[in-house]
Amino acid sequence: TDLDGTTVRQGNGLGLDLGVLGRPIRNLRLAFVIQDVFDTELNYSGDATSLAYPRNVIAGVSYAFGRYGTAAFDIDNRIHFGLEATPIKQIALRAGLDNDPDDTDRPI
Repeated sequence: TDLDGTTVRQGNGLGLDLGVLGRPIRNLRLAFVIQDVFDTELNYSGDATSLAYPRNVIAGVSYAFGRYGTAAFDIDNRIHFGLEATPIKQIALRAGLDNDPDDTDRPI
């Protein structure tokens, strides 16, 4: 079967993500995450194996400004920064920046 130029096959795999979240002081959160700890592979019928997701390490920090909003920053192979403002409880306004210095997320 073909879907958008990609062959669809049946297979299985197992992945593992680990993370820790800490709050050293009020309103400040620090995070550390390892995604796909063992380089998640997919095993297809017919003994074929392919690397589906390589290991990814992420570090992040966020600071909450009371009920007014939150600023967040994280880095892996890219840099992410975001702000969320909550002028009233029912409305959240969000904005963010994403910098990919290696241009690894360019569409094919």
